[in-house]
Amino acid sequence: MKTESGKPQYPGKKCSHGPFDEVYCLSGFWGLRLQIEQLFKVSSDESDTIKNIVPAATDSFIRLAVSTDDDPAKKLTDSLTSDIGAAFVNSASSQDLLDLMWNDSARPAVLVVMGHFETDKIDGEPEEERIILVPKQKWFLASTILKRLQKAKGQRWKQPNTLVLLMACSSGATEITTLNNFVTNLNSAGAAALLGTECLVFSSLVGRFAQEVISDLWQQRKLGEAVKFFNRRLVSAGNPLAFVFNSLENADLELIKPN
Repeated sequence: MKTESGKPQYPGKKCSHGPFDEVYCLSGFWGLRLQIEQLFKVSSDESDTIKNIVPAATDSFIRLAVSTDDDPAKKLTDSLTSDIGAAFVNSASSQDLLDLMWNDSARPAVLVVMGHFETDKIDGEPEEERIILVPKQKWFLASTILKRLQKAKGQRWKQPNTLVLLMACSSGATEITTLNNFVTNLNSAGAAALLGTECLVFSSLVGRFAQEVISDLWQQRKLGEAVKFFNRRLVSAGNPLAFVFNSLENADLELIKPN
């Protein structure tokens, strides 16, 4: 954009840094990207927009499907239990996750899937991308979500429309060649919002993200605000890794706390 004099007109502070400057500049490309590149879920019909999530029951408020051999995953369970209360956090692994997600009376308001994202072929494991929950025993697969949706004849979830946090490397990455992945399948199933990552990420960071965002939602912050304030906390500490998270969401989404 230029003024009448022909000089460039910038809407904010101009960044003077180049590609070889060893700085993290909030006025540069990546800083602006953090501020504006949140992928909001927009419906052409206002009545289709999911504005809140109503838990089916107290014990189905938060469901943790986390790796059994990961210390940050264990820390996440302990932190949420402390912040919110043991009555609202369910980390039992006995029930099949897909059966749970297609059970209207037991489906959680918030689902956190946290584990190693595996893409290599390994003997005894599914030949597709997967989030490992129990090594050599249990995985979370995008294909099984699609199969369950087909079995339900395309019937989308009703309340509670789960907020899903896919806390694994590249769990939210969607490219031009993507036809079938966790994000597209869970969105088709009726998830109210999806939070994931675009690339490799430390398990300690995704655990922190899940804990802080869910705790903010518990304090009645809207989802967009919860994500924004997490990003700000990381950026203010000089940490650029807020960039690894992406979202498909209604920024005004709220959780209705159980009475």
